[in-house]
Amino acid sequence: MAPMRNQNINCSSNYGEDVLQQVNVLASCYVVDSAANLKGLHYCTTGVAGAECPPLAALTSSNELALLPKSKKREIPGRRLARRGGAALSIREECERFFCESMKTAFHGEMSPSMNGSGLSGAYLQTPPPDDRLHDHFQQSFSDSNKLSSFTVEAWLEVWDYAGGASFRAFVANDGEEKSLFVFFDAEGVMGRDLKKALMALIELADGPLDCSHVVTCIDRRIPVDETRSLSKSLQWVGFDMITLDHWAHDLDVTSKRWMLMGMEL
Repeated sequence: MAPMRNQNINCSSNYGEDVLQQVNVLASCYVVDSAANLKGLHYCTTGVAGAECPPLAALTSSNELALLPKSKKREIPGRRLARRGGAALSIREECERFFCESMKTAFHGEMSPSMNGSGLSGAYLQTPPPDDRLHDHFQQSFSDSNKLSSFTVEAWLEVWDYAGGASFRAFVANDGEEKSLFVFFDAEGVMGRDLKKALMALIELADGPLDCSHVVTCIDRRIPVDETRSLSKSLQWVGFDMITLDHWAHDLDVTSKRWMLMGMEL
């Protein structure tokens, strides 16, 4: 999918929309939901003095920045369906390609024999439990395990950072109560690039349209140590900390051999 860059726009009004001039698109995000619907969001500023632009906004079909929602036009059956369907499939496949075994287990429910944990999840309790409480102990453990809702992937993302030249694959995990944005910082997409504006756009994306409570950056372990150290320091300065996948996997000490994880609460 070809990324969109800066647009020079004439002021006009279409279907009740207000539009701005000189839209400077700093980053674009293409989102594919679980129903394979594809939509785009654009992180932008304007060159008009005193004009305000929402950090993430939609662009109309005529490349005008829409500040008010546009009435949905009737789609001609089959029109652009193949092209959009192909892009949606490509974005999802590219994201899934980055999944490590721990992520497949946490978000897809794929469990390999080597990753099976002990069934004695209540070992922190009195062991063995008193004879007269044995039934209550196992009944309580079973009840607690059922209360934990599994996280599943509800959206796949492709992000283009025009300011720094970086690109990212990402996904949104949801357990019905909270959502988290996971962003892959793979070596080919981020090495040697300025990520300051990209981080701003990613945090704005998670906190705004995606309504996430966590942002997790997955740093490629193939990145040289010096560059990884510099990147992790920058992320810590923004508010990220080293984390594991425990919260999402409902398990202990769940790490990744492929990614170093740093997370932040929003």
